[in-house]
Amino acid sequence: MKNLSRLFSAFVLMLILNINSNAQNIGDYTFSNVIGNYTPLSGDSIVVATNASNDDGITAAIDIGFNFNFGTRTFSQIKMNTNDWLTFNSASTSTTQYSVLSSTETNVVATFARDMNGTATSMSILRDNSGGAGNRILKVQWKNQFSFSSTTVPAVANVQIWLMENGNKVEIHYGSYDPGTRTSAATVQVGLKSGSTATDSIKSVSGTTWPGAVGSSSSAATIAISTTDLPDSNRVFKFEPGVMLANDVGTIAITNPLNGGAAGNQAPQAVIKNYGTNNQFTAFNITCTINPGGYTSTVSDTLSAGASRVETFANFVFTQGVPYTVTVYTSLASDMNHLNDTQRVVVRLIDLNFGSDSSYFYANSLATSQPTFPRYGWKDTTGSKSLIVNGVQTAGTTLIGNKDDGYFVLSLRDILVALNQDTTNKHIKFNGNCYDSIFPGTNGIIGMTQQYGATSISIVSIDGAKVAKNALLPLWHDANLGVLGSATTNRLSYKIKGNQLIITYDHATSYAPTTDFVSYQVVAEIVTGCGSANSNFRYTYADTTNGQTSASFINNYLIGYDTTQGAVTTFRNFVVGFSGNGSPNPYGAYVSPVNPFLASPSTPLYVIRPIFNPANGKGLAVEYGPNNNNLNSMDVLFLKLSLSLQGLQSNFRVRDTVEIALRDASVAPYKVFQKQNVYLDSANNGTYSYGTKTIELSLLKRDYPYYLVINHRNSVLSWSNIAMTSGDTLIYDFTTAVSKTFGSNAILVHGAASFYSGDVDSTHDGCVNLTDVILVKNGVTSFVTGSYVLTDLNWDGSVNLPDLVIAANNNTSFICKKQPVGAVSPMGDELSNEQVYNYDQTKLGTQTINIPDAYSLTKEQWLFKNNSDKK
Repeated sequence: MKNLSRLFSAFVLMLILNINSNAQNIGDYTFSNVIGNYTPLSGDSIVVATNASNDDGITAAIDIGFNFNFGTRTFSQIKMNTNDWLTFNSASTSTTQYSVLSSTETNVVATFARDMNGTATSMSILRDNSGGAGNRILKVQWKNQFSFSSTTVPAVANVQIWLMENGNKVEIHYGSYDPGTRTSAATVQVGLKSGSTATDSIKSVSGTTWPGAVGSSSSAATIAISTTDLPDSNRVFKFEPGVMLANDVGTIAITNPLNGGAAGNQAPQAVIKNYGTNNQFTAFNITCTINPGGYTSTVSDTLSAGASRVETFANFVFTQGVPYTVTVYTSLASDMNHLNDTQRVVVRLIDLNFGSDSSYFYANSLATSQPTFPRYGWKDTTGSKSLIVNGVQTAGTTLIGNKDDGYFVLSLRDILVALNQDTTNKHIKFNGNCYDSIFPGTNGIIGMTQQYGATSISIVSIDGAKVAKNALLPLWHDANLGVLGSATTNRLSYKIKGNQLIITYDHATSYAPTTDFVSYQVVAEIVTGCGSANSNFRYTYADTTNGQTSASFINNYLIGYDTTQGAVTTFRNFVVGFSGNGSPNPYGAYVSPVNPFLASPSTPLYVIRPIFNPANGKGLAVEYGPNNNNLNSMDVLFLKLSLSLQGLQSNFRVRDTVEIALRDASVAPYKVFQKQNVYLDSANNGTYSYGTKTIELSLLKRDYPYYLVINHRNSVLSWSNIAMTSGDTLIYDFTTAVSKTFGSNAILVHGAASFYSGDVDSTHDGCVNLTDVILVKNGVTSFVTGSYVLTDLNWDGSVNLPDLVIAANNNTSFICKKQPVGAVSPMGDELSNEQVYNYDQTKLGTQTINIPDAYSLTKEQWLFKNNSDKK
């Protein structure tokens, strides 16, 4: 028995030595994020010795009640700081350490570390020590605190730390958190740390949401807080030191899906680890379950001692917005520790290509499953006014700051006045407010006001707590429009077409690397009156086509887009979306606290909706608006038109101006949507098609019935039959048959169906009658000549017999306009030029724009063109 007793004593001693030798660095602790139960403490209240107001105070030493192993050391006391952290360092006097994990403070546990505060009556620090020997738990609580800042959430915060004698585990339990009326976002630090420098042993927590928070080894790791991102009540973070057992496998983390990640058909993934000292070369099972959905998938694997591996399970179709509970657990028959087998997360997933935020819906060009989505297209910049060209500011423009970090001041009214357009009650309506100015910034922020709150729209550092208020964020990143870098040109410009303000960043050079440059457009809807809904707005990103964006920019973006959260990327920080009165509403973003251009304070943000197609790098368009059924209102659509005029076909290749009206064919009196004057050919000389022109129509809708009405200075007004768009183009060729003109009201000339000529009287009444014939005859007898004579029907430079023959024959044939029943002459129920109105639940308008000629002109033709409005 004596020998057996000695053997047992030796075994116990070896076991003790083995346990002591396995004391762990904090960084080796396991982390789990679970839901538990929060019960407020009612124990003794602890006086904060250094500050009776409970702001920036630290308690005297508090007995734990048992020896507690923390990392590689054993402690018997703690001190509690009012800024939501405790320390095992009995010599600590620190009161104003807010980001304590990245400070020099040693041996700390942080629950919600930032600048916190509370009055003596609203906040108390409580403790409770319960349990029998070997199973005692010290519970301490921060009750009814709030952020020191009067604007930063939370307004009320409750949290507990549990120190557990059994296993020397640390648990952080979160109670109720209430933002109150506060709006400003920020970040907090959560985790454990032993040493005094950033390289010392640490187990921090990182995340953009609390349910999705994961373990980290960075002293700069944070969790975001905002009105919508606060700890959910009963959230528990567990930190457990491991004991090296012979057979011990477990799940470290679920890496896909993550809360806020992509919905759709995808494979769940998790990281498993062999914590034990034995190799596990006989396959064991790892199982994933998902509820709701009744999904179960099991894979088998082997794992060497200390090794970890990513396991991929069978695909599951995740629906957007549904809360899924995803569980992954290992099943090893000889496992000696089941506490680390299971990880569980609750996630709500998003669709990468569409969504909604703060009363705005949005969709990109890949969102084909949605009611509406924008088709990719680049708005014509012809006629735009420049703010910067080739790194040089345009004279007469107002720039606040500089071309690297600055913004321009634009008055919407002044722009409309310069374009001779109606300014009455014109606004851009954004976040429920009407704005009559706009401020395009050099770093991809477009402010609606100069009252931008905590920071300027010229800022470089991307920080969710300091974003400019009421701003569009087409591509918020550090750019420099004052240099060309590897681009050969650059330009920042604007124009108005119809009811659209178009701002174009052309070859904008990144601050670094300067080999990167990008082109993108912002289109904002101009509304009439503040009673309308919020304006739609669209961002379009150009790819490498025609050298608009550098290949290195897209490659660096795609690498950053597909990287893990928090990593360093060449693309650096960026945010795409918009802002209201608080943090940004990100459509897409990558913000890392360790990026070369880091956020200050660090605000990790990772939203993986694309601005370039992740599969091929092609550019995308993203449209935002208050109506999910109207996210294609700014599509770039084209009219490809071919026509011929009877008189001009009699001469060798002549050009003239016609007015084209796009009219609603769905209901009489066929309102005019849009008008344009177009200068085109009207003859075929073997090279050019009859009157063919491709015209960008900003107000053209897809899959909608239209009439085209052609008005020419000395021809009969002519209507098309009902036409529909095909893809992004409305194609209509009047010349192929006389039946293509409404009522077959056309004549074949040289094989082309042509509109009748001869309506030259002052009222342009739509008929060729005796009055018209007399006007032409008078021109003949008077030997009238010139380059732009109304009665010169074939435009050969003189009014002569061929012109009289055309007019007389058409008079004899009783030629008049033919139009659908209910149409109002001559051009229908028109609106005033540029007036925007709501018709058939769609915002529409009219415009008059001269399209530049693509051909070289003779002197006479230039003279004609310059007088082409005289019809």
